[in-house]
Amino acid sequence: MKARLLVCAAIAALVSGTAAAQAADPNYKPPRTSWGAPELSGVWTNTSLTTLQRPANAPTVVISQEEHAKVLARNQYSMMAKDEAGPSKVDKESSDKLLADKNSNRGYNHFWIDAGN
Repeated sequence: MKARLLVCAAIAALVSGTAAAQAADPNYKPPRTSWGAPELSGVWTNTSLTTLQRPANAPTVVISQEEHAKVLARNQYSMMAKDEAGPSKVDKESSDKLLADKNSNRGYNHFWIDAGN
């Protein structure tokens, strides 16, 4: 029993030493730009899973103006753009209307939405 207590005390002493060694340097000043804002270069990424080009094996699609108008009218983004055109209304009724669909997929790309496995 004493040996077990001694081992636990030794481990606690070692761990506390490593935790204390991780304290930040009190003289550290984060880098700033020439105008005084925090320097964030090298931190952000513009990675996106949104493809900007059609696949090479995709056929060339040619549709008439009427078909184009029908497709555009059914397009979710076109409908949303039409609904959201004009100045924003920041009142309870407008917010409730916007969130009525309870859409949990309002993220930008797969970084924000975990598809799971």
